[in-house]
Amino acid sequence: MNKQERLFLFGCGGIGKLWLNRLGGERVYGFIDSNKAGQMIDGKKVFSLKEIKKIQDGFKIYISTRYDTKKEIYEEIAKNGLSKCVVGTPYLDENIYADYDTWIDIHTKFEGRNAIVSGVHLNNCKIGYASYIARNTVFSYVQIGRYSCIGPNIKVVQGQHPTKKFVSVHPMFYSTQSVIRKSYVQNSIFDEYKYTQNGYVIEVGNDVWIGDGATIMEGVCIADGTIIASGANVVKDTEPYSIVGGNPARLIRYRFNEDQIDFLIKLQWWNKEEGWIEEHAKYFDDIKRFQIKIHEEERGNKNAVY
Repeated sequence: MNKQERLFLFGCGGIGKLWLNRLGGERVYGFIDSNKAGQMIDGKKVFSLKEIKKIQDGFKIYISTRYDTKKEIYEEIAKNGLSKCVVGTPYLDENIYADYDTWIDIHTKFEGRNAIVSGVHLNNCKIGYASYIARNTVFSYVQIGRYSCIGPNIKVVQGQHPTKKFVSVHPMFYSTQSVIRKSYVQNSIFDEYKYTQNGYVIEVGNDVWIGDGATIMEGVCIADGTIIASGANVVKDTEPYSIVGGNPARLIRYRFNEDQIDFLIKLQWWNKEEGWIEEHAKYFDDIKRFQIKIHEEERGNKNAVY
């Protein structure tokens, strides 16, 4: 966070206190709540909007309340001429852009240079460097790699029902967690939820593009370089650099030939230092030219011209 900027949490209830604990006292200057102005909560002063207006500049406001109250609070802030001070995430020093009407829980972690657009909900997620998520996508317990492009309206389908052997698909016959609040079994005898080997609901690799309205079944891993067509229903793991689409999603083609895919998987350019990526970015418009450049460098001819 810029040392000149002060962060205020609008809302000093349970969510505000959680954020104060998550961020630490050094990163939070105080709370905003006109009804509790002047009070001290967890060592931080509560200010009114009227007091905040007098500060002029050098501060940011994060709305630390329930999602369904954010719009009303934002409008109140805007009426006081402070809308430009509102941020969608309290991580001011990590180059993260988020619209104010997103929901990001305290457990979600960002690697930096991320963008989170209006209507996105993130719960216990891990977002890799430079990856962004477009509007109205809801993720819980999802890991996303670096440089991935997550389109709008992406849905993850959770929950399984038996399709073989069991006489009924109804959870009263296999689950003690039945939504009906009644069960015919003493113990759950069917795995209702699937997870990846790393314990996430789904995993999205690096350099992935997921198109508008795609649906992904729980437990699925989206491999590095995958492109998922708009509206696709992905029910199984994808292959690196594959393009899939349809319902259920099937392979359309690969982005590159086998040799080029093997080269990219081995290189893992997304794990290179930022300086290396900036230096080589001019070669990213042509896989053949990029591959030649890297091979020349490996042979020691770093001054070759392409």
